[in-house]
Amino acid sequence: NFDFRRQASFLSRVPPFCQKPRVPTGEVFFRRSGPLTWTGQVLKGHLAAYNISTESYRDEPVVTVNYNRLGFRNEDDLTAWDLAVAGDSFTELGYLPADQLFTTILSHQLSLRVLNLGVSFTGSLTQLSYLRDYGVCPELRATVIVFYEGNDMEEIRREYLGLLRFQKTGQRLLRELHEQTSFLRAFGERLQRSSVPPEIAELPVDAFLQSARGRVPVTLEPPPANRADQPEEALRALARFATDYAAFARNRHISPWLAYMPCKQRVWHGHLEFSDTATPAIKNWLPTDLPTVVAEECARNGIGFIDLTPALREATERTGELMYNALYDTHLNARGSEVVASALAVSLQGIRFQAER
Repeated sequence: NFDFRRQASFLSRVPPFCQKPRVPTGEVFFRRSGPLTWTGQVLKGHLAAYNISTESYRDEPVVTVNYNRLGFRNEDDLTAWDLAVAGDSFTELGYLPADQLFTTILSHQLSLRVLNLGVSFTGSLTQLSYLRDYGVCPELRATVIVFYEGNDMEEIRREYLGLLRFQKTGQRLLRELHEQTSFLRAFGERLQRSSVPPEIAELPVDAFLQSARGRVPVTLEPPPANRADQPEEALRALARFATDYAAFARNRHISPWLAYMPCKQRVWHGHLEFSDTATPAIKNWLPTDLPTVVAEECARNGIGFIDLTPALREATERTGELMYNALYDTHLNARGSEVVASALAVSLQGIRFQAER
């Protein structure tokens, strides 16, 4: 029964934030295992695992991240909450300590108990499943699903197709480790790999952002498409999600919200000097109508819509600070997490008074 690939040993060294969840939940979805604790430099560790230069994250703080028995960033003794927030890696933020999560800051600002149901590599249908299975308690007043424009249309399309396949066949995908119990085969697999270590790749620089720290090199990602370029399956998946989310909220007599998380390039638009290596798609991108697409779907279903773009742009322009990690990583930094918490607090202020009553 020994795994000569030693996959479990390898995964124990990889930050949970950088791993796909593997525990089946809901119809076709997954969550993290738990409880677990991981200590280290999360982003630096991720880059090292892929043989990418870690120089830019050399001084990243060492953090200890804790996940409860269900694999979420909450304490096990949190048994009642007023607000549940579900999302992907932008909500999990597995490289920040617990006190810098926007859900933690939001809890302090509103004087409410806030549940964090954020997990990397998930889309909106998975997150709605989390709310159904793990986010309901008698004290619950409202829910928020954080929609990241960078990849959530593709994630929700993939999840929607998985649901349709399950409804048709009754079969779901699994993410199991396949152990190699043969020493000779494992040895052969090792021999087939190159004995020459690959070269360390440098972090890509797509542009330079003028900031309070001067001219900062930044990495951008393939920007989101507009409505006309979205696959029809993705638009149907978005409509299915909004309908199901609204029905869930009505049945539970709670207030549903969706927070629109913009990508770096939307927040930094107009303040970038592109590098020679930036792709034409990045250089020529203009802000798309995707926020309008999502907002209209929310309006049709009575879901509150919070666009986080204005708050992140205003804070960037006013302070000159970066709200995102500059190179390679796409996510909020600690300062961006604070700004998101404050923006959410403004929109969700009424929940506090509802909870007090």
